[in-house]
Amino acid sequence: MKQLSLTQLVEAVEDLKPLPAIATRVIQLTEDIDSDISDIADAISSDQAITARLLRLSNSPFYGFARRTTTVREAVVRLGLAAIRSQVLIIASGDLLRRKLGGYSLEGLGLWRHSLAAAVCSRKLAARARSPLGEEFFTAGLLHDVGKVILHQHVRSAYEEILEAVSTSKAAWNEAESAVLGFDHALVGEQVALKWNLPQVLVEAIRHHHDPEQADSDGRLHACAVHIADAVCLMMGVGVGGDGLRYRLSTGALAALGLEGSDIQSLVADMVPALRDLESYLDI
Repeated sequence: MKQLSLTQLVEAVEDLKPLPAIATRVIQLTEDIDSDISDIADAISSDQAITARLLRLSNSPFYGFARRTTTVREAVVRLGLAAIRSQVLIIASGDLLRRKLGGYSLEGLGLWRHSLAAAVCSRKLAARARSPLGEEFFTAGLLHDVGKVILHQHVRSAYEEILEAVSTSKAAWNEAESAVLGFDHALVGEQVALKWNLPQVLVEAIRHHHDPEQADSDGRLHACAVHIADAVCLMMGVGVGGDGLRYRLSTGALAALGLEGSDIQSLVADMVPALRDLESYLDI
């Protein structure tokens, strides 16, 4: 199959809708040390749809607050700025990630379930590593496979060729993507993240979630967490498509987070109840 050109790739990304302006604004505000709670609450409240969905999430079983949250300001205070940013990104990216991706054999909410599960698992890895970056890890996990939305049409037309490359060369799926198409979904995801003006640590995590050791130092821990979370979700059968073949778990990623191979099983066990709570996210 003729490889895609970089120009074709960028044009495909240009066809992708940008994040809603409100999501971009919330990201900017949560990174500005001069912003306060009122600024962020006012920005969110200007969009009725996002406000309604945010309050629904704040009152979901995932957070388990004893008292209902009734205002955006209260949600910001209770959840914190980093968590609010994560929730707004969940809402903003939901329609995109809930698409059916035939090229990856992901039906219905397959990508959405996998993305949310990887986000939750990434946050748990931050806690295990005693990192204060849990919400950044969460966001990186949520968006790590966004490139599949662009690339899946090309994958579908070359599915048999990619599958043959996996089988004959024992390559990982993303390596076979690159060999056949010229790009893998991680590189395409990087282009989407750049289009959305996401922070560089998230760009790095999305680009290098299959090869976390290659990420720049600022985003390496994020990439390592997402890499492990991706593997855990595939082990659990959450959103497994054709690309689940021959996933290679990086021992370097485990070491970077202070983990050993034996920790994966306990992480899987920890994820079981978390997956039940994820149902509260699926219909937003």
